[in-house]
Amino acid sequence: MSTPTTDARRVGANRSTPCPAWCKFSEAQHEEYDKGEPWLHGSESNGFFTFWQLDGGPITATLDESVGDNVDLTIDRLRELAQASLRAVEWIEAHQ
Repeated sequence: MSTPTTDARRVGANRSTPCPAWCKFSEAQHEEYDKGEPWLHGSESNGFFTFWQLDGGPITATLDESVGDNVDLTIDRLRELAQASLRAVEWIEAHQ
């Protein structure tokens, strides 16, 4: 996992807050979709979770669709999910 840094090249002309280094969206995408609102930063999926942060807000994790809702999980898949959940907590703590 990367260290909590920001990419100074990704600061918009009218912005003082840069994107977190983990954000997968370009400045142009933010300007197109966020249109003057606080930017919503998103990560790539880690296989179980995608991480999100609205400018100035807490980092949150969304369970990926690949895991699904109302899915029967085997013991092995539950263990993988439990381990991924712990890694997600550690990732968020490292990037806040």
